[in-house]
Parts: sequence; C-alpha cells; structure tokens
Amino acid sequence: MAYHPAHPAARAPKDIITPARLTRDQQLDNCALCHSGHRQRRQPAFTYRVGEPLDSYLLPASDPDLVPDVHCNQVGLLERSKCVRASPTLTCTTCHDVHQRQRDVVWFAGKCLGCHDTSHHPEADRIGTRMIPDCIACHMPSRASHALQFNARTRQVPLYYPSHEIAIYRDVADAVLRGGEGGRP
Repeated sequence: MAYHPAHPAARAPKDIITPARLTRDQQLDNCALCHSGHRQRRQPAFTYRVGEPLDSYLLPASDPDLVPDVHCNQVGLLERSKCVRASPTLTCTTCHDVHQRQRDVVWFAGKCLGCHDTSHHPEADRIGTRMIPDCIACHMPSRASHALQFNARTRQVPLYYPSHEIAIYRDVADAVLRGGEGGRP
C-alpha cells in the first residue's frame, strides 16, 4: 500500500492481486478466510497471503462429516453442493459481487438460470411461474444457525440464514408443492 502514494505517476498496479486471476481453489480460500467458520490458527493472525493455501494458516474443520453452520461456514456448505462439484469454475463470486450489497433474490435466481434450464425441472408443471423467483427459497432455504442465536429472557431464539449448500431439500419442496412457504419452520 505504501508504493502508490510514494509513486503517484505509476499507472500499473504493483503488488495488487486481482482475485479473478486466481485459481478456483485460491478464490474459494480467499472467501473462506472469513466465511469458513471458526478454525484454529496454524500461523499468527494476519499472516495469510492471498493465493496461499488457507489450510497452511488455519486448521481444517475437526470433523469433516459435520454439516457446516449456515451463519459462519458458507464456503463449507457451498463446497458440499452438486453445482460446485460439477462445475470447474463456480466460486462465490459467480453469484456474489463483493463490491455491493445484494439482497434481491430474483437477481440471484437469474444467476441460477444462467446454468439451469427450468423446463427440465421435475416439478415445473406443478410449480409453474413461482419457480423462477423462488429457486433460491427451495434450493438454498433459510436454516437456523446453531452458532448464532438471540438470547431472549426465557429462551434462545435461532437466527436464520440462507444455506449455501445448493441442494434439493425435501421438506421445503413438499411445503412448496402443498402451496406453503419453504425455508423457516
């Protein structure tokens, strides 16, 4: 960061890493630095360098069979998804723009439709036009976080976050087909 203020005439970026030029694994590690849950450090804090394997700096999850929490381990959930396993290029930035806040689920559904043809959806006849804006609600439904809860006077109230494990959730699908809402109970 000190180079450019000291050399204002320099036009080419120096020592700046463009995430889009990283490999897929490097991009996922870059996101996982903050979005992979609580992990024990192997190296001192703030020593991770973008492009290095994150597991060299943080220990992997202690139980690989444990389902990652929806609040703090979005990358772990995403990596469990068939979409990620089937695509050699899908990363967090396939759907997320890190430069702006995004909350429009219809916009996110458009990202899904960039790869998926809804005419082959097994329930297309029953769901109809509701399917297009609701694919996120069905295939990435909100789930209760076990890591983050609101402590009310008499009980703990779970906070809900979209699951980044893109999948077929039978409980949500059944509710939608019955005409109800998916996601939260």
